[in-house]
Amino acid sequence: MKKMQLVMAVLLATFVLYQGAAYAKTVSGKMVSTDALANTLTLSQKSVVTGTDENVAVSVKATTTYSGVSALADLKAGDEVSVEAEQDAATNSWIATSVTKAEAPATATTTAAAPTTVQ
Repeated sequence: MKKMQLVMAVLLATFVLYQGAAYAKTVSGKMVSTDALANTLTLSQKSVVTGTDENVAVSVKATTTYSGVSALADLKAGDEVSVEAEQDAATNSWIATSVTKAEAPATATTTAAAPTTVQ
């Protein structure tokens, strides 16, 4: 009987601990703003449900990695970014594990052809 109680207690503890586990997702869109004091970034993305733009706030930590920029302060409004984030189940907030700034698309350059002369 004691063995069964021990097994049940372990299963219950595992279940309770699992409830606090983080959920991960990728959030991509245009930068709206950054807040260096609060260590957050806000980006706008299209809602898959409504098709309208929605803002998503994501916290950054000292362990957040960056690609295409060095730090949160390097991000500007309008930048295209992709954020790997984990959801804190207790607070329902998103915490960035990595932030990637998309490279600016190459601009097309045109060169004028030299005039030709016919003789």
